[in-house]
Amino acid sequence: MECSPGALQTHRYALIYALTFVQSLEEIQSMPQSSLSQTPLFQHILMSLPSLRGQIKDSVTASTKQWLLEIRNLTGEVGKLALEAMESRTRRWRSRREKDPMLRLSRVGSAAEAVSYETTDGACDFLSSVLFA
Repeated sequence: MECSPGALQTHRYALIYALTFVQSLEEIQSMPQSSLSQTPLFQHILMSLPSLRGQIKDSVTASTKQWLLEIRNLTGEVGKLALEAMESRTRRWRSRREKDPMLRLSRVGSAAEAVSYETTDGACDFLSSVLFA
C-alpha cells in the first residue's frame, strides 16, 4: 500500500465497503420471520455472521495498521523535504536581500518576501510534485 491521494481514496473505499457489508449482515440478522428464514441456506448465513464480522474486523484493522505504518515511515522523508525546501527558500531570499538594499531588513516569511515571490514562487508545486509523484 502506498501513501498517495489515490491510495488514500482506495483505502477509504475499502473501509466504506466493509462498513456497508457489516450493515447488510445486520439487516439480514434482523429480518422478520418468513418462509425464507426457515431454509438451510438462511440458517447457515445467520450462523456465519459472527465469523464474518470477525474476519471483516481483522481485515480492516490489519489494512489500517499497515497504512498508518507507511504514513509513519514517510513522515521523516516529508520532514526532510520540508527542511530542504526551507533552506533553499532561505538561501534564495538571502541572495535577493543582498542584491536589493530595500529588502535588507526583511526576513524569510515576511510580507516583502511573499509579495516579491507572489507570481514566481514554486514551493507548493515543488512539494506536491515530490510528495505525490
